[in-house]
Amino acid sequence: MMKKIIMRASAMLMVLVLAFGVLTIIPQTKAEAAFVVDYEPHCDAIYMVNLDTGMVVYEKNSDKLKYPASLTKMMTCILALEYFSDPKSEYLTIKEAVLNDRTCINNGVWSTGYFKAGERVTLKDLLYCAMLPSDNYAALAIAYYVSEQKGEGTVEWFVDLMNRKAREIGCTNTQFMNPHGLFHEKHQTTAQDLYKIARYAMSNAAFAEIVKEPVYRRAATNMNPDFGPQGARIENTNKMLSTAYEEYFYQYVKGIKTGFLAKAGHCFASYATKDGYSYIIICLDDKAKKNNETNYAMLDAKTLFQWAFSSLDLKEIVSSSKPVATIDIAMAWGRDTIDVYPAESFTTLMPSNVESYSVMVKTNIADGVKAPVKKGEILGQADLIYGSEVIGTIDLVAGETVQRSDLLYVLGMITGLFESPVFIVFLALIVLAAVAYVVLYMLRSRSTASLRRVHRYRRM
Repeated sequence: MMKKIIMRASAMLMVLVLAFGVLTIIPQTKAEAAFVVDYEPHCDAIYMVNLDTGMVVYEKNSDKLKYPASLTKMMTCILALEYFSDPKSEYLTIKEAVLNDRTCINNGVWSTGYFKAGERVTLKDLLYCAMLPSDNYAALAIAYYVSEQKGEGTVEWFVDLMNRKAREIGCTNTQFMNPHGLFHEKHQTTAQDLYKIARYAMSNAAFAEIVKEPVYRRAATNMNPDFGPQGARIENTNKMLSTAYEEYFYQYVKGIKTGFLAKAGHCFASYATKDGYSYIIICLDDKAKKNNETNYAMLDAKTLFQWAFSSLDLKEIVSSSKPVATIDIAMAWGRDTIDVYPAESFTTLMPSNVESYSVMVKTNIADGVKAPVKKGEILGQADLIYGSEVIGTIDLVAGETVQRSDLLYVLGMITGLFESPVFIVFLALIVLAAVAYVVLYMLRSRSTASLRRVHRYRRM
């Protein structure tokens, strides 16, 4: 009987050891640099991005819902260009429904492109007139034409297309209610979303060609035969493109679109490029109540462009050819360190008067890197910090291949085995089992001795 007890105890200890071993062996499952601008903009919402890096260099209330006014027409025109790549070859007739639109009439607007019902025009004429003098009837005619050719023939279908396109390019706070931007309580967006639309539109060469022109000449038509041999002069409302407006003119501006509503103030989307640097600025709501008031949206854009071009430079912060840290490495014969390099060089915008070494490189590499390591293998990351802002995160890679020493590897395994918690627990359990065996053996021996005495007593 005692033998059975010993065997059960030993078996139980073995089960505990195996169970613990299984549990320990099986895996258990479960921003940008802050730039200081010595200028207080007038507009309520601004978003300015460097297109070379994608870095936001200035923003103010950029996610605040605002009325976009005629900046809406950027979406109207880019959709038309995506459906019709040769707009000069697309002819249409201006419908009565366009010029009798109640929204346009109730807002007291007229055709700045001189369109008339029954007039035979090209889609190109409509695009230039919608974008340059901001003709609301031209935008409406574009919406009808695209819808008739590609959709259901209604403005509502086109507006739905505008909203679907906005979501497609990443706009999250945009709701269009019409193709021209005249006031509607629910027709709202943000400076950030308008930047996405402007950036997307400017990637289309035909769109970029339209918005950079200060003047367009519209040829004579069946309803406007008196335009003359040079055509009717259609002037861009973007005064930054024309030397006639000295206060606003800025030679590096190449578009994009103006807008105004009494409830939106002056609005402006602008693109400028100089010395290899390019920016888009969205300025919304300068609080103007009349269109002929000073356009502070343009003045804000001009001042911010001047600041950026004169104060910001692209600078290489780290180079893929220069190590950023030296770290310990184990299991390698004859060496205990290795240099780590940026996986790629990192270049970003910095104030012109700030040196690249002002950026702190904070490495994040796990302890215990062991050979073998291959050149180019990712060993960790590094945060690039300017001031209190993380301006970038880069991968760090091995600068060379380091082979593993088999001898050090075996010795390490042996050392690790003896130092591992699993081994220590396993050893403790063995000791415990041995002690239990001895105790049980002694108990069994005593029991056997007692039985012998009893037998001897009985024989007496």
